[in-house]
Amino acid sequence: MFSNEPKKEQPTEQISENTENVDAFRWRYAEQRAFEKNETNKQRKHGMLAAILVMVSSFAVCFLLLCGVLIWNGKGDTDSLESVADAVDRVNPSTVLVSATGIASQGYGTGFFVRADGYIVTNYHVIEQATTVRVKLYSGETHQATVVGYSVFDDLAVLKIAGNHYPAVQIGDSSRVRVGETVIAIGNPGGTEGAWTTTRGIVSALDRKIVINEHDETYEMTMLQTDAPVNTGNSGGPLCNARGEVIGIVTRKLTGYESLGFALPINGSMEIVHAIITHGHANDVDSSITRIRPTLGIQCYDVVKGEEYTLDGKSFIAAADGVWVAGVVEDSGADGVLEIGDIIVAIDGTTVSDTEALKNALFEYRAGDQIELTVIREGREKKLSVTLKKS
Repeated sequence: MFSNEPKKEQPTEQISENTENVDAFRWRYAEQRAFEKNETNKQRKHGMLAAILVMVSSFAVCFLLLCGVLIWNGKGDTDSLESVADAVDRVNPSTVLVSATGIASQGYGTGFFVRADGYIVTNYHVIEQATTVRVKLYSGETHQATVVGYSVFDDLAVLKIAGNHYPAVQIGDSSRVRVGETVIAIGNPGGTEGAWTTTRGIVSALDRKIVINEHDETYEMTMLQTDAPVNTGNSGGPLCNARGEVIGIVTRKLTGYESLGFALPINGSMEIVHAIITHGHANDVDSSITRIRPTLGIQCYDVVKGEEYTLDGKSFIAAADGVWVAGVVEDSGADGVLEIGDIIVAIDGTTVSDTEALKNALFEYRAGDQIELTVIREGREKKLSVTLKKS
């Protein structure tokens, strides 16, 4: 079972081969560090490349977005000359020259078709006291017009000509108009000499309140303000946006000022126009454009508590801040209720400190409304009921 033969030595070549295999899998610190350094360098290169790619991609995306915005704004830019020209092309055929002849007068204004069956809108003051009204179309045709109806204090009138298939304007939404928006006025300044004149500007202000004393009344109109040049003959013409939508009706300008024109907002105007076309009048429409101010029927002055005043040779010291009654108009709402020397300090509980506040407060009421006045009479506070009347 046991052999006494000496063990044979392994060949030298085999020993050498095994040594190389073992050495190939041996861990060496220097080699590991070299490997790690190489990998780190690779990662840095890859990271830098990725960062560069991200930066380039981000720049490209931002550039494309910017281009898109510029292109979009270019298409919808209300200041674009091309869009303004397109709007004028759309609105011009719908605009007419209104010629109003009275017994001893001849005037011109502007109007525009609101319906294809010949209904035209203009300002009341354009056809006021006219016995004959004619309109000239953009095509050159001239027609006799009938006055369907009007609203004096809203300064609106509706005309009608025979025929059909007229180019009615596209009505916009004046409640969405913004200050700074481009607007275009088309009208006939000077009548036939300046027919179909286009001017361009912006909306300067919204809900501008103008107090007017005309037709034996004091009333307040809420209008759009524009710096688009308007002149006599523009009255009743369309004020449109750059899309060719009518958002206002040019009605007046303030003399003595540069570029202060006013237009009736189209939303409120169309309520009145629709009523006139349907009923021949707009008496039942609660106008959003015009408020007529009723009156108390007094002469008055502002007074400040503690200060001394003189009237008709008599001196007195004001007992409160407010409106001092210096006179009462016969047959007015105040007649028999207020007395000279009363100081009005409130209307329906709202403080009134001066005549301007009193006038503004009265715009919230209508003729026939009953209000409660708080007055100081002979140093004592009193509550008085007054029925308002027309101015």
